[in-house]
Amino acid sequence: MEIKVANKEDFEQLEPLMIEIEHHHVHLEPEVFTPVDFYDREHFDQLIDNEHERVLYIEIEGEVAGMLIAVERQFPPLPIFVGGKYIEIEELSVTKKFRRMGIGKALMNAAEAWAISRGLT
Repeated sequence: MEIKVANKEDFEQLEPLMIEIEHHHVHLEPEVFTPVDFYDREHFDQLIDNEHERVLYIEIEGEVAGMLIAVERQFPPLPIFVGGKYIEIEELSVTKKFRRMGIGKALMNAAEAWAISRGLT
């Protein structure tokens, strides 16, 4: 199972799963989100261009099986925090066809490795 780092050329391949994620948001919080049948290309390109964000995905037999968006964040300057940066998983989704195969775990492990490589907690 190969984990890939997304680039701008992957948009069309990843868009269906990203739309599925958006529909899930609408289902959970319809008072906040509105249904869409597309994913904002400009936002995707910004994710790819931002060195503090990482889009990972796994492809099986030509199909996107799952994807993850990880974001580097800074702890707020509050007395309770010792400072530093951490990783936040903004999105994680595995298509129904590929669930229960370790796809989500593999993506989380890859995100953790990326975080460690950047000195994040």
